[in-house]
Amino acid sequence: MSPMPSTSLSCLSCLLAVGTMASAGVALPLSDRAPAVTPDIVTLETGLPSESLPPVMEPYPSLPLVGTAWLLDRYQTVDGRWLTVPPHLLVSLKFDLDHLGGINGCNSYGGPYQLEGDRLRLGDLHTTLMYCQDVPEFGLFGGMPSDTSRVEWSETHLYLANDDGVRVAEFAPFGFRNRWQLETYRNIRGDMVDLRLLGQSLFLNLDPDGQMAGDFLCHRVEGSYERSQNRLGWTLDDIAQTGCDSLVTRWQELQIMALLTEEAIAYRQVNDELKLMDASGAEIMTLSLLRPWPLQGRWRLLSLAQDANAPLDGTTISLELTRASAVGEQILGEVSGEAGCNRYMSSFTLEGDRLTLTPAASTRMFCGTSGVMQQEQTYLQQLERVARYRIEGDRLTVMDDQGEAIAQFIMD
Repeated sequence: MSPMPSTSLSCLSCLLAVGTMASAGVALPLSDRAPAVTPDIVTLETGLPSESLPPVMEPYPSLPLVGTAWLLDRYQTVDGRWLTVPPHLLVSLKFDLDHLGGINGCNSYGGPYQLEGDRLRLGDLHTTLMYCQDVPEFGLFGGMPSDTSRVEWSETHLYLANDDGVRVAEFAPFGFRNRWQLETYRNIRGDMVDLRLLGQSLFLNLDPDGQMAGDFLCHRVEGSYERSQNRLGWTLDDIAQTGCDSLVTRWQELQIMALLTEEAIAYRQVNDELKLMDASGAEIMTLSLLRPWPLQGRWRLLSLAQDANAPLDGTTISLELTRASAVGEQILGEVSGEAGCNRYMSSFTLEGDRLTLTPAASTRMFCGTSGVMQQEQTYLQQLERVARYRIEGDRLTVMDDQGEAIAQFIMD
C-alpha cells in the first residue's frame, strides 16, 4: 500500500475541515488509499515521542477522564462556522488509563496521552487506512501539536480548544459506554417491574464500537448493537448459563431478552438514565449508568502486616472488587481473588472511605509448599478486619477501624 500523503496541519479546526469538505461534496484525493479488508496501520507524528510518555498509574478518580467516552457533536471550520456532525456518522473519543482512541467517521485511531491540568499531551497516534465511500473523515488529533491541545469537561460536555483557549470541538457523553444496570422493565402484562425491589441485578456493558456484554439474571450474554440517530438494533450472539435460583427468575430473564431483541428499537438518554422504547414510543426498559469508582480493577498484594513474609515466592494474592449495585451513598458488590493457593469469594460494602468485607468462602485445594496454607489462612482472616481504605497513586492500603494498616496492594 502506498504511504499516506504528508499533510501539514497545525490546528484542530483545520483537521475538522476535512470532514466539512467531504460532507459538502468536495472530492478528496483517494489515490493513495486503497480498500483494505485487514487495515494497515500508519503513524501520525504529533511531535511527542511515545517513549517520552511514562505509564500513567494513578487510578480513577485522580484521572477524571479515564473510562469516559464521547461523541463529537459540533466542530468549528477554518472560517469560524460551527457545524453539527451528521447523525449517521460516528466520531468518537474514548479515554483509557494511558491511551485514547476512537472512530473518526470511517477509520479507527488511537495512541498514548497525558493529561496535565487542562493540557492534553499526545504521543504518536495510529490510524487504520480503510476506504469508506461517501463517508467523510474527521481527523481529530493527527498533526495537532501536542503542546497546544487543551481540554475542558463537565458531566454533560467535553471541549477541545487551541492554545489560546478558543474552543474548536464540542462533544457530548457517549450514551452507550461503561456499565449500565437495569432498573425496570415491562412484563407481558404491560406492568413495569422494578428489579431493585426484587433484590435482583442485571447489567449491560455497551462499548462505543457496538459490542455488548451482559450479566443477565441466569446467563452471561454477548452480542452487538447497531445505533442510528435514536434507533437501535440488538443481536445476542453467545449465551452462557451462570445459574438460576428459580424458574420464575428464568421466566423473567426470557421476557427481558425478548424485549431487548424484539421490541427495544429506540432510546432516550437523560443524564445517567437510559430509556429503551418500542415502536410506539412507549417505555419498556430503564437503565442507570454505573460510573467508574476508585476500587475498580484487580489489586495484587505487596505486604501483609501480620505476615512479614507474605507474599511468599511463587504465590499470588489478589483482590478484585466488582460493583453490583448502589443503595444511596453505599456501593455493594462481590469480592474475588487468589489467596496464595485457593481462590476465594466474598462481598463488600463501600461508603466514602469505609470498606467492609464479609467472611470469605474459598475452594479447598491443598498446597504442600511450606508456609503457603498458613499464609492463606492469615490473609483471609485479616480481610475480615478491614474497615477503611486509602489509595495513593497505584497503591491501595486497607486498614482496621483504628486506621492501622492491614495490607497493601498494587494495581495489577
